[in-house]
Amino acid sequence: MLRSHGFLEALARFAQTHQQWVQDPAAQPEDLLVAVADGWWRGKRNDQLEPAGCRWITAETRAAQWQVCATLDDSAADLTSEADVRLA
Repeated sequence: MLRSHGFLEALARFAQTHQQWVQDPAAQPEDLLVAVADGWWRGKRNDQLEPAGCRWITAETRAAQWQVCATLDDSAADLTSEADVRLA
């Protein structure tokens, strides 16, 4: 549907992959970020998705994995704590 409305394939695919990133062997790091953002916005945490995102960020930035994971955890805690208000 998004492609038929002029969205580029690289953007339209997020609509499909953001909920299927585990099963999709072609999932890209951006798919993980969209999926994690979607979950946090709704106040949901994912024990498979967040470590996968942490590993990708660690590999791309060469930062210490514990530091990346701690930063992501702090961000997740901040965003998910306000989800009920946001969704209301």
